[in-house]
Amino acid sequence: MGYQPWDSVCPYDIILEKSIELRFLGMRSMEGAYIQKGKAKAIIVSALRPYGRQLFTAAHELGHEIFDHGTMIDDVTELDKFDKRDPREFLADSFASALLMPQSLVERVFTSQGYSLENPSPIHCYLASGIIGVGYTTLVSYLQYSLRTISPELGQVLRRKTPAAIRNLIVGEVCPQNIFSVNESWMGRPVDLQLGDYIMTNHPLNCDSSYLSSSHRLLGGEFIYEAMRPGTTICSAESTGWNSLLRISSARFEGWYGNKYEEV
Repeated sequence: MGYQPWDSVCPYDIILEKSIELRFLGMRSMEGAYIQKGKAKAIIVSALRPYGRQLFTAAHELGHEIFDHGTMIDDVTELDKFDKRDPREFLADSFASALLMPQSLVERVFTSQGYSLENPSPIHCYLASGIIGVGYTTLVSYLQYSLRTISPELGQVLRRKTPAAIRNLIVGEVCPQNIFSVNESWMGRPVDLQLGDYIMTNHPLNCDSSYLSSSHRLLGGEFIYEAMRPGTTICSAESTGWNSLLRISSARFEGWYGNKYEEV
């Protein structure tokens, strides 16, 4: 697939490369599913779950395909359990964690951003989770239980902070949309946004303003950009030489993954 061990990856694109059908459906009681009927294979992800959770669910369902588990249905409560009785679910979770959060990637992101692995703040964990491509609480649990770089006490403190509360701290006002820290630490996968999401960067970005509009600057001097319409384009930072494919979808997109970033 051409990825380096320290790159973040998009499980959706890997699923597409393996010729597996990927669909997003508005399911409230189900996180996702892997469906196999003969040679036909499909993965379903709930369109109603948060950004990071959708990525982890897609990787989890891909794990079921990799290990030839056959059709598997994962409801909301099952993926919340740490102690799974079904070894197939534990294996799929382990695969998803290894795919999305290899130690080399997590260490690179924290180091390049100047964040402490032993004593990270809620804001640092939130922004790092966006670069890595997982949910906030998923990353906190990984630091505590897998890397063991944070104490159980700190893990508990970090989990008390919700992503919504952290976003409010970042911008100084109520902010229901996702915020992504985008800079040269973002490597390996495209920048994927939903309409209304924000990009926070230390450097001005070059991008078609119909897709990404400059909103305002934070007190710390960071530039804030808002995702304005679905589609794909290139964004870059001239001052650092960084560039990436930018993909924007509608909020809570439902349908076939091939249509997710279609312009409307």
